[in-house]
This record gives sequence, structure tokens and C-alpha cells, in this order.
Amino acid sequence: MQKIQKKPLLLIVDDLEDNRLAIKLSLKKEPFNIIEAANGREGLEQNLKHTPDLILTDVMMPIMDGYEFSKKIRLLSQVPIIMVSALSEREDKLKALECGVNDFISKPFDKTELLARVRSLLHFYTSFIKKQSELQMLNNVLEEKVKERTKALEEEQEKKIFDAKLASIGKLAAGITHEINTPLAYIKGNIEILEMDLAHLKDKNLKKSIFKTSKTINEGVNRIAMIIESMREISKKSDNKKQNINIFNTIVVSLRMIHNRSKHICNIYLCGEIFSLDTKKNEKNFEVFCNIQRIEQVWIIILNNALDALASSKLSFKDRFISIDIKQDGNWLNINLKDNAGGIDKTIIEQIFDPFVSTKTHAGMGIGLNVATQIIEEHNGHITAYNEDSGANFLVKLPLNV
Repeated sequence: MQKIQKKPLLLIVDDLEDNRLAIKLSLKKEPFNIIEAANGREGLEQNLKHTPDLILTDVMMPIMDGYEFSKKIRLLSQVPIIMVSALSEREDKLKALECGVNDFISKPFDKTELLARVRSLLHFYTSFIKKQSELQMLNNVLEEKVKERTKALEEEQEKKIFDAKLASIGKLAAGITHEINTPLAYIKGNIEILEMDLAHLKDKNLKKSIFKTSKTINEGVNRIAMIIESMREISKKSDNKKQNINIFNTIVVSLRMIHNRSKHICNIYLCGEIFSLDTKKNEKNFEVFCNIQRIEQVWIIILNNALDALASSKLSFKDRFISIDIKQDGNWLNINLKDNAGGIDKTIIEQIFDPFVSTKTHAGMGIGLNVATQIIEEHNGHITAYNEDSGANFLVKLPLNV
């Protein structure tokens, strides 16, 4: 039996009935279900009662205006909001965006443009946001599993603890990447269809505007796909097999994995250049004989420690940094990871690589750097820590393939 597809539900919020009617007539080509509200307060009630897929709201309304309404909606959900208003100043649009609005259309509006923007937002959000919720649910399950195993893990040898934990994370991460790939493909397909439809649009300015929006969405989708690929690579089951690999590649993969967190804390410099998701994995080549998954663990441990310290620092974002430099020194490859978070507490710096040594006030067993040390020693390398220039420095030395 074929499943009947649910019609998208739209909420129109405007104090003037004629305005609500004009919007409904502009959208009549699509099979939308539409509910209405005459002000922000009624809009909130309708939102809680019906859970719309998209909201179109005016700004100037009695009781509760569109700005306050949008702010309150954002506290409840990520439903897309289009603000349709006679206000057209740059300040008005910026204020709307600050309130959580996704798009802004000035009155009088073009019917074709309004319909195209509604279609675009619905295509993107109805597929991606639902999968994002599923990802959050999987992350919650993962967190619960890790908590349940913590007591047992503390009684085991530190290396086995980390391997078991990583295996659990890797298994779930592999499933998550598979699940996200499907909606990504769906989004890209719909964007291509939208662009083909736009080829027949006569309004050149409108066509240019929508193509620009489409390009931005495409770039975002491609970046998500890049992160997914990094997740898949780092979550592969480790078989302890060593091979010739590019150390620069392992650092880029690790930086992609922590990027969603690091982008809110500080800039990270890799070989003198600010790291971004566009940084190529093979931009530089430093070959070392090692186990790729184990080496990536080392970078993630050190980088997360640096981010923890910087997150509690009083420095502004622009003044914080992490730098990673890679240099050859004879038959050795030196990888220096440095931050400016204030340095390592002098009372523990001599024991920093011992198990259960940590100055963190939040959750954490303090075994990460001990695990990192064991991994580096397994590769016949060395790791040292010291303070310099108001920050912590970790120097990792690995033998080169010569």
C-alpha cells in the first residue's frame, strides 16, 4: 500500500486579514495546509497546537510583534521562519535575522519569489532537520552507553579503556554517517531540480538571487559531506596494523572532527595557515610508518585538552589560538601543538602523562594523555610537555621513513 505523503503545514501570522489572504493566494499552486493567526500571541498558540513546517510572519502587529514572536519560536524549535513586512531598511532585516528569522521578504512582494523561497526552505528543512533530530537521539544514546560503562572502564588498564570506548563510538559513528548520507543526497537532488526549474524563470534578478541562495546551500551540504567522510575515516575499526601514512592527513582529519566545537573557541593554525574545512588532507606530505587510527587519537586528545583550557580562558576569541607546526629534524618528524591558554599547572606538569592526573573541574578521568603517551611509545616515538609564552606546548617526535 502506497504511503500518503503529508501536506506541509504553513502558519501565516498577520494582523490584517487582507495580507493573510494575499499570501495564501500566492501559495495556492502548492498543496499546502494553511493555518492563520492575527498576532504573535495567537501565533505561539497555533504553533504549540499544530507544529507547522514553516511560518510566515509580519512585523508590526498588536499584542506581540513579529520580532518577539520569532524569538519565542526559536526557544521552542528550529522551524523555518520567513518575515514578510513593509519594513525594508537594512537595520530591520538585521534585527529579523538576530531574532532567528531565516528569510526576509519586503512588501509588496513578488508572488513567484515568495513561492520559490517557501519551496526552498521546506525542501531543505523537512529533510535535514528531521535527520538532525535523529542524529541527536543517537548521540544521546551514545552518551548514556558511555556513562553506564564508566565504572567498569575505570577498573581496567588505561589503554584497553580507550580502545573499548573508541570501538563503541566508532560503531555508532559509522551508523550515523550512513543515516546522514541519505538526506544529504536528497537535499542535493532537490537543489538540482530547483536550479533546473529556475532556468525557465524570466525575472533575471530573482533568478540570480535564488541561484545565489542555492549555491550557499550547496556549499553547506558539501561541507557536511566532508565532515561525514572524516567521521567515517576516523571511526574505522583499528586492527593495530601499521602502514606508511601522511601525518598531515591525520591531523586534518582530526581537526575536521573537532571543528564544530573549535570554531566557537579559537582559530587553529596548521603549518602557519588558519585551518578550515576546505584545507586539503594531502596539501603537505610527511610520511611515517604508523597506525592511522591510533595516531589520530593522539591529536584529538591533545587538541581537546587545549580547547578545554581555552574555553575557560578570559581571552577574547581573536586573541586565542592553537598552532600546529610540523618540521623534519634529521630522521625525526617533530609535531608541535601549542596554545595560549595559560599553560599547564606547575604542580602537575611533571606527572602530566601519568594516569588520572588532571586539573579539570568538569567530568573526566584524566587518562587521555597517558593513553597518548602509550600510543606514541608504541610507534618508537617520544612526547614531552612544557610551558612557553603563556601556553602549553606538546612536542611529539616520530621516526621518519628514511
